[in-house]
Amino acid sequence: PTGYRVPDHPVTLAVLEAFGAPMLATSANLSGEPDSVTAEEAERSIGERVEIILDGGKTGLEIASTVVMVSGDHCEILRQGALSEAEVLAVANHGT
Repeated sequence: PTGYRVPDHPVTLAVLEAFGAPMLATSANLSGEPDSVTAEEAERSIGERVEIILDGGKTGLEIASTVVMVSGDHCEILRQGALSEAEVLAVANHGT
């Protein structure tokens, strides 16, 4: 499966806008490790596995991102995170 992250950070959004296309990126931590909220934490977790880490300051999230699998008209929350199920469904149902 392919996942898409939708950032809400001005530095990340500016980089994506300048790049002009979706960007392939990893999570800032290895599976099962605590979430990285600073560039230094990301460096400790994945630094040897990536070519660049962009330091946009400490993340504003206290909770990990919500992971949603979308298949046709069906949405399934795989990991509950910062967005509630109601918020996910409100976005998913926006066009219907």
